[in-house]
Parts: sequence; structure tokens; C-alpha cells
Amino acid sequence: MLAVFFSLNPCGVVQPGVKTFAFCFIMLFQLFEFASGDPLNCGSIVYTRDQLLPVLPSVIMGNVRSLSNKMDQLAALIRLQRVYRESSLLCFTETWLNQDTPDSVVSVNGFTLVRADRSAAESGKKKGGGLAVFVNNRWCNPGHITVKQQLCSKDVELVAVCVRPYYLPKEFSHVLAVTVYVPPSADTTAACERVHSTVSQLQTQHPQALILISGDFNHAWVSPG
Repeated sequence: MLAVFFSLNPCGVVQPGVKTFAFCFIMLFQLFEFASGDPLNCGSIVYTRDQLLPVLPSVIMGNVRSLSNKMDQLAALIRLQRVYRESSLLCFTETWLNQDTPDSVVSVNGFTLVRADRSAAESGKKKGGGLAVFVNNRWCNPGHITVKQQLCSKDVELVAVCVRPYYLPKEFSHVLAVTVYVPPSADTTAACERVHSTVSQLQTQHPQALILISGDFNHAWVSPG
């Protein structure tokens, strides 16, 4: 199953006065069903009250334009707003991180970080770009998170993260979260072709996966068909 989500540019404002932290909410069906009371015993799997068991994953996506400068705000949102705290995935574009930025600067309690910083050699640009995916540890064990694909060029940046959460409908074996950034100066035809070929390859390699695509596509239009 393939689900495509587009970020508007910008599509919202997190708090008054912070205009660069755009976000959109993606919620499917009953997003937050929790195990409450005694642990649930489903066959050989025991779920505890500390785990998030949404029917399908919930995703918050945003173009942050410098993630390190937004960490205090992001931490506050996770602490104070349930929709952030209990989101399965937080997917961000334009993180502006590089090899000189340690993970500790952009870490979030309760989430596992997957980074895909812009490569100057591959993109031809020294600054900007970059992707980050935060996976909620209450939704997925950190040991069940792997990167399946990563692209960086002058036209598109992409990272595909494979996760095996504590619970998924039996129709799906795992989730592939694909985060994309298409720069304003990109050749949109080339960008769309790279995204399409990468997702097609992932679909072939992972026929039982739920594939979620989110990102900032600027003026490019990627059709799920």
C-alpha cells in the first residue's frame, strides 16, 4: 500500500512569531489506541501500557529551515502537546545539519533520530537541505529501525526508513517512511523521475510494506499513480 502526503510551503505555523516552522498533520483512522490496564496478550506478543498501538502510523511533517534552532520549541511541543508526543513519526526537511553537528544537539527524548544530511559533493551545494526522521520509541523499538535508501543530488534529497512497529494490521509486514525534499531550483522532471524510480524499487523489494511518502516538493508534483 502506498500513501503520499504533500507538505504545503508553508502549510502552517507552529506558534505565533515562528514563521519558518511549517507543519502538517497526517492522521489515519484511529491513530492512538493504547493498551491500558493490564498488559494485552495477543498470541506470543505482550503489549504494555507504555506502547503506542495506532491502527496505522501518525505522521507530523515540516520544513524547519534549521533544525538545531528549533529544538527548544520542538521539545516544548512534544512535552506539552499530545499530538506531537504520541506521533509515530516526525519527518523534517531542510534541517541544515552537517557533519559538524553532533546527534546530541538535535536529539529528542523518547524518539530515535535518523539523519540524512546534505552532501556538498553530491548536491553541489555547501549549505541548506538535509532530512531528519524521528521515530517514536513507544511505537517502534529502536533496534527495528534501518535505512533502506538514501539519495542526495542537486535535484532531490530522499531517505527511506524501514520500521517494524509493535503493532501493524496483518496486511502489512513493516512500514517504509520516505521523506523527500525537492529544492526550488531543482529540475522537477529529473526529481520526479528519481523519486518514482526509488519508490518503485522499494515497492518491488517490499511488497508487503506500508509505504508513506511525505516531504516538501516545492513546485514539483509527484503523482501516486
